[in-house]
Amino acid sequence: MVRIILLFLCFVAVPSVAVAQNKKTAGRIIDTLYKIKEVNERFAYVEKQSGGERHLSFVFFTKPTKKDPYYWVKVLEYNNVSNVTHFNFFVYPKPFSIMYYDTVRDTVISIDEWRRERSNQN
Repeated sequence: MVRIILLFLCFVAVPSVAVAQNKKTAGRIIDTLYKIKEVNERFAYVEKQSGGERHLSFVFFTKPTKKDPYYWVKVLEYNNVSNVTHFNFFVYPKPFSIMYYDTVRDTVISIDEWRRERSNQN
């Protein structure tokens, strides 16, 4: 009977720890992305322009794998027809760092480089 309980705990407890760690990591990622000035401003802009009808949300598009060791997080707006992506970020959990994914050029750049490029476009 003790063996059955221990075996059960191994299958239940280990995934629970992984889920708790993933929730903690996800919370840290969302908090950090929301603090990015451009993301925060876009949240406010979308809400203001839509009269509070539309909102942005964070979507974890992929999770880390051996080949791609990052979370791909999209900042999306649902416009009652489809999802519109405003930003794409690659978030590396170890060491924790955030990169901007430029889907047009299919390149990953630092947040500082992204800001420089955005300022040059304006």
